[in-house]
Amino acid sequence: MAERVQVWCFQGVGMRWHWVLVALWMPLAASAAVPVDVGAQLSRYAPGQMPVDPTVINALDQFRADGDPGDVALLRSIARHERSEIADFATRAIAGIRSRQRDDQRDVFARDLPDWPELAAAGTAWQKLGLGEEEAACVAYAHLVLGAQPKALKPQPVSGGAAEYLANGSPRMALLSTVASTPADGLLKAQAHEDLGDLPGALRTYAVLAAAGVPEARQALDGYGIDVERLMLGLLVSARAGESLMPEVTDSHAEAEVLEMLVRHGGNLTVAVLAERTRNATISEGATAADALARMLDPHFRAEPLPVGVDGEAWRALRLASRSASAPVAEIAQDALAQR
Repeated sequence: MAERVQVWCFQGVGMRWHWVLVALWMPLAASAAVPVDVGAQLSRYAPGQMPVDPTVINALDQFRADGDPGDVALLRSIARHERSEIADFATRAIAGIRSRQRDDQRDVFARDLPDWPELAAAGTAWQKLGLGEEEAACVAYAHLVLGAQPKALKPQPVSGGAAEYLANGSPRMALLSTVASTPADGLLKAQAHEDLGDLPGALRTYAVLAAAGVPEARQALDGYGIDVERLMLGLLVSARAGESLMPEVTDSHAEAEVLEMLVRHGGNLTVAVLAERTRNATISEGATAADALARMLDPHFRAEPLPVGVDGEAWRALRLASRSASAPVAEIAQDALAQR
């Protein structure tokens, strides 16, 4: 918006007052200070010779606000060769670009997730293997989300930490430098997959971490629009269906961790799948499902009680299980009902 400024002027011997309207177009002046092609402007400096001045800083800030992944190579070179004051701004710009990239990838992925009719249709083949309707839909969902295999990188010796490589815009090196021995390492690995545009690798890594109860991984999957409860159930059931999608999640120890997480946080879908498993699974799987249902109804095992209505479905499933032909399943269900 233009601002009007009064200016005093002298004319001739006598003094006359004139009103002069001076338009100060501040937004236009500010934008004129930033070149149209900021990349070309920054590239004109020899490596290590970039000055610490407002023009350079503004250009790097523009990259942070509006840059895209194609600009990371230039910013990575700046972060590597320029003095610390400039390198810090380049690193912030890389972080801003990568954050937008991840958000955009997650939005696109979320828009393409299947709805119930698609899941029901995809689950038909699994029902023919003896799975219940909800079990089959969960397996189909896990396949649709995680079915693609992540890209394989050729192993090579690297030095440095994953966090440093990511900050400098080198996700491939970050991925090669971490073995994901801790949740923090795993999150860095998943982020490196995202920065490479390798969504299957990122999702599978986040799924492993979510199965182990890492909250940041669950939040990341939420960002993709993924139903984490359905995904975890699909991973558990897929092993029974003879096609384990992720052995690192469905081995005996990890499976127990996933089940405990579902007992603590699961809702209506978990109750429905466990109810089906008390009826359709093997004796040991049915007994495990009945025990999990009983613990979901115990406030000591829950982050928060089951919602009204869902708890009713759990009790109904246990009443049906108490009449099961399988003695172990029936005994566990009867014990739970007796303590109600």
